[in-house]
Amino acid sequence: MSLLSRYIGKKVHNASLIVNAAMKMPNNLQVLLFDHIDFTDLELMIALRAFDRSLSSALCKHDETNNQGNGQVYLLGWQDHVIRLVRYYKSMPGEVVEPCILVSDYSHEMKEKARNHKGYINLDYVGYDSDPLQQYAALAAVAGTLVNFGALVVLNQSARTSLPVATLAKEDRDKMRVLRGIAESWGR
Repeated sequence: MSLLSRYIGKKVHNASLIVNAAMKMPNNLQVLLFDHIDFTDLELMIALRAFDRSLSSALCKHDETNNQGNGQVYLLGWQDHVIRLVRYYKSMPGEVVEPCILVSDYSHEMKEKARNHKGYINLDYVGYDSDPLQQYAALAAVAGTLVNFGALVVLNQSARTSLPVATLAKEDRDKMRVLRGIAESWGR
């Protein structure tokens, strides 16, 4: 698809990993990590493709030209979706984490692990689907794949809520349908 086609708003049906410059305030999720686990763009791509059959064409690349502070930047995408993943090797501030985990309904043990996390990932939706529900479902799919890389808890700072990442990665014949249901509750 040409740059002109994107500019005039035609739908993108291939995962070309081009950030939507018009996306000024992207929806996002944060993922807390148990440890400083490294991964490659190939490992992320394989995990994403294995997550759900609808993601079989997913692509991933390490964006070495755009590292943010202490974070490593990756772009992941499929169909109209592009997700910017920024991996930080430090804990997320407690004043951000605590309001999200305090009221959430999961075990005290998991909440303690979340409080003691060693790193985090910020996921920004920078794709071309204008439906917030689809955006959150795409973000949740990426968060769910991160269970393979030591992910503990996914936070939605905007909604001040969280849940264990393993919840997103449970076996289901149609994971994206389940994630759209979760995203619908987060997007409200």
